[in-house]
Amino acid sequence: MGNSSIISLKEVIDGTLQIEICSPDECFIMDLQKKHCEPINELGEVLFDIYDYYNDNPNLTDSKSLYLFWECDPYQYSLEFILNPDQMIDIKISYCPDIFAGIDTESELKLSVQTNLKNLMGNFLEEMKNTLLNYGFIGYRKRWQQHDFPIATFLKLHNLLHGKYKEPTSLPRCIECLQKIASKEFIFTDN
Repeated sequence: MGNSSIISLKEVIDGTLQIEICSPDECFIMDLQKKHCEPINELGEVLFDIYDYYNDNPNLTDSKSLYLFWECDPYQYSLEFILNPDQMIDIKISYCPDIFAGIDTESELKLSVQTNLKNLMGNFLEEMKNTLLNYGFIGYRKRWQQHDFPIATFLKLHNLLHGKYKEPTSLPRCIECLQKIASKEFIFTDN
């Protein structure tokens, strides 16, 4: 994306998704494997949980943490999302190079970044859109090798940010929404 990007979906190839998370000073790259996780969908679900939590607690005074764990043989990434007042979120990424029987033995903090919910959701939506436009549905499936592109997550995130399609939608309505979202910058590539 640009210098303001926090989350970048860098590459999808051979069942591995490379995600880069950046603070203003540094970046950390994670190589996530298909057999252990579905990172785009899981990250989307965490963002939906954060969105719901802030809506249910508009006068938040104390911080709350949500966690996301991605195991990748033989290491594990831990993402802690610390929800603060005014929809400010601290994200802490830790890396554990030694997993013993599924137990995190020693994590080291690799990156910490602060952002607000709207920027984080907008950044992730843009990255999902770029991934879809770069690979297409078939290209993504061939490269990820496990699941299809998480279109429901993409549409729900778009709807939360832009509020255009709040009603439950049928498949033809979803396709119409996708066409409108993609039509402004759509470029077909065969990957």
